This record gives sequence, C-alpha cells and structure tokens, in this order.
Amino acid sequence: MTVIYNTNFTHNPNSYLTLCVERAAQAVFGHDNVVVAENMSLAEIAASGEHDTLICLDAQRLNLPLIRRVRTSFKTLILWTFEDPFMLDFNVNNAAIFDYVFTNDPSCAAHYQKRGHYLPLAASASIHKRPIKSVKDLDYDICFAGTMWPNRVKTLQMIVAAFPEARMKLICPGNPYLPPLPADLAALAIQRPVSHESFIDFANASAVTLTMFRDYASHGDVSQATAPGPRFYELGLAGTAQVIEAPDAMDMQYFSDVEGISVVRDAHGMVNAVHDLLENETRRQRAARAAQESVLSAHLYEHRLKEIADLTGANFKRHVTPTEIAPRRGKMRVLMCTHSTIFEKDWGGVEVYQQTLCASLGREIEFFYWLRRGTVCRLTTANGREIEQHDVEEINWTDALCDAAEERAFSQVIGRHNIDIVHIQHLGHHALSLPIIAKACGTGVVFSAHDFWLISSRYNLLNQDLRFDEGQVRSVLASDIIHKITDNVAYGVTRRDAPSSV
Repeated sequence: MTVIYNTNFTHNPNSYLTLCVERAAQAVFGHDNVVVAENMSLAEIAASGEHDTLICLDAQRLNLPLIRRVRTSFKTLILWTFEDPFMLDFNVNNAAIFDYVFTNDPSCAAHYQKRGHYLPLAASASIHKRPIKSVKDLDYDICFAGTMWPNRVKTLQMIVAAFPEARMKLICPGNPYLPPLPADLAALAIQRPVSHESFIDFANASAVTLTMFRDYASHGDVSQATAPGPRFYELGLAGTAQVIEAPDAMDMQYFSDVEGISVVRDAHGMVNAVHDLLENETRRQRAARAAQESVLSAHLYEHRLKEIADLTGANFKRHVTPTEIAPRRGKMRVLMCTHSTIFEKDWGGVEVYQQTLCASLGREIEFFYWLRRGTVCRLTTANGREIEQHDVEEINWTDALCDAAEERAFSQVIGRHNIDIVHIQHLGHHALSLPIIAKACGTGVVFSAHDFWLISSRYNLLNQDLRFDEGQVRSVLASDIIHKITDNVAYGVTRRDAPSSV
C-alpha cells in the first residue's frame, strides 16, 4: 500500500495538493492501495505492516524524528519537495533518510546526488478543469491572484494603467513583511486570500489570467525558482488564456510542452500579449483550449505518479497479509509525564502508583519521568537521576492548553531517547497539549485519570456548596458552570477535554 504524508500538515492553504496527489494515486494504484497519513496517524499506519512505500510531500516542517521512527516499516521512502530552491539547505539536510528525492526545481536535483530527480508539480482534472466560456459568459477581462511581492506590484500597475476600461479581478493579499499596496491597486484588489477553488473559478470567468513568479529579493543567493510551479498547470486546465511573465532564470524549455500559453520576459511584453488576446476572441479561445489539452495529455498528477513508479520500481500495492514486525531489540521505553515523583519534596498517591509500576515492571521496561516546575522541565530516570534539563518560561499551568517551549523539548526527548510509550499520569504543571505531541511523535499514548483535574481546577467534582450532585457533573459543560458560580472562572474549561481525542 502507498502511504501519502504531507509534512507541512494537512490543514493549510496548500492542503489541496495532498488531495490532488491522493486522488491521482487512487486512480493509478487503486483506491484500496492508498491511505493519507498525518502526524497523529503515521506511526499507527506504519506499524500495521500493510505498506511498503511512503511518499512524503512538500518537505516543509519535516518531522525527522517521526520519519526515523517509522523508517523500518517501509521498504521505500520517497520525498517530493514543493519549495525548492528556497528551502534547499533544509531539504538536503533531511534527504539522507529517503531512497528517492523528487524536487520541484531542476537546478536542485544535483544537490541530492544520486537520489535526486526533477519532477514538477501538476494539475488535477477533478479540481482544476473547467469548461471554456464564450466571451458573453465571462465576468472579467483580466485576473490575477498572488501575494504582492515587489516585482509583481510594478507589473500589475502597468497592466492596470494599460487597460483602464478592463474588468479586473485582482486578489492581492499581503503579509507583515511587505509594504501596503499602492493606492491604484488597493482600490481594485481584494486584499485577503481566497480559497483555491474560488481562485480557479475566477480564472475561468476571466478572458486572460496573469502568472507572475515570486522574487524573494532578500533571500540571499537564491531569489527565484528556475521552473514554473503548479499554478502554470492548474491555470492550463482552468479554461482561461494564460499570460506568463517569466524571469530570465527560467529556461523556455520548461514551458514548451504546454501549448497555447503566452510567455514574456517583462511587463511590456505582458501588456502586448494581454492586448492581443483581448482583441481576438478566436485566438483567446484557441489558446485556452490548446493549454487544456496539453495539460490533460501529459501534466496531471496521474502522470507524475506514473513517473515515480517507473523510476523507483517501488511496490505501491497493499499487503493483504501484513508483514511481520521485526522483534524488539532491548527493553521497551516508557516516559511517564507527571506532576511529581517520590523523589520530589511534595508527593502523594499518584507518585506511589508510579513507583509501584516501575518496581513491578522494571525488568521488562525502562521507565523515565517528565517533570515541570516553574521555569524548568526535567527528564529523569525511574530512580530520580536527572538526565536532561530544559529552560522554559513559567506559564499559568492551571489552564495552559499549549506551550511551544515545552512541546519542543518534550518531542526532542521522545525522539532522542527512542521512547515507545508515553504514559500521562498527570498534566498538572504541564501544557495540556503534551498527549497530542506524543501521538504526533509516533508513540503509543496511555492516559491515567487519577483525579478530576482536567475538568476541575480543584481536582474534585464538588459543587459550590462542597457537595456532590451527580446531576451537576454529567458533562464537561456542566462542570464549566459550577466553576463559574464557585470561583468565577471564565467559561471555557470545556477546552480541557481536547486530550481525549488522542
């Protein structure tokens, strides 16, 4: 079976790329042979023994400890980068664990040595294909959507000035690192992102759609890609005539196999190309149709996955009988996340229970403790010997849903010490997100509820009269109400039930 895993998470503006690859993989390898994983599910899927091949998409935010943890479950590991050359150093540093690396930028393939291959992104017929509209059915003359990098601002200003009567659809979001839009563009543009589907629909409703590539002028030696990204192919299917301003760094060979597009080298060329298309409806429709046919014939994600299959020779089928899991080497390692141990100054019942587990199972299992007090997180052995110490800022731990410093240290400890299971004994003093972090690191997660702290900062279920009333504690929401009445705690303690999703 093929496991598809987007390293840049699944819920972001480019999550549609995962959907594109998933649908293509189902078409090429068979629906039952494809599964999509995320940080929370990858380890469990890998441990099932049904899969030989893991395809990691994007490479941003690659969780290398997690990949190392699941590596032995797969015969073939494939990385398909989406952000080369801008993240080349990061990607090269992480590439050694993979058998094959497919890069979106041709200039980067050699940096991955023998494992590197150029493979551009593509388009999806189910997501990007639209019927080509006649001129009377169009809503706009010119469409452009993209973050307003300085090179794009200058070109777009020339377009607006050259076609004052044109119906414009401009989607020009900025970011905190870019200056505000000039007044002439700000008056016309939507200055917020739109969904990918809406972008394709706007392009389809426009006579001409513009493509301008990013120029990270402040990005050191590398400011531009050397081949077009997915938008080139996506707009080819969208049923619009596409005009592309390509930088000198992009060789024309990477545009030549898509018919019907207009490629220019500067803003003046873009103005002329747009003028020619707007003045000749027959030419515009012919260009849109030629581009659509070119992409359908050779530049869908199905075509890309067939290239991957041919080059790697990997097995993309599911094992009906799961392969045997290799026997364990050494003891299982269990990390207990807790608020205290018998080696601390303050301790009670939970700490005795923890130590009983360590004493009873110590021959078969190697136990560790994860503790936090004030500005320090500590990893200790079951005997209380400190192994690591991490400095963190003090937090209001009674309702801290997350804390980046502790989450980072916790995940590093799990990976560095090859922890198999995280046993949450108590989340007092800790960020409530630690069970989720443990799951995302590929460990098993066990949660022991020794008291009612998750829904009560007083650790019990007594109401405002210090009495127990079963009718008042049938839900987390009911506990929320008691807290408001008793201690004037703001509504929202119900958020504490989030760890149960793990």
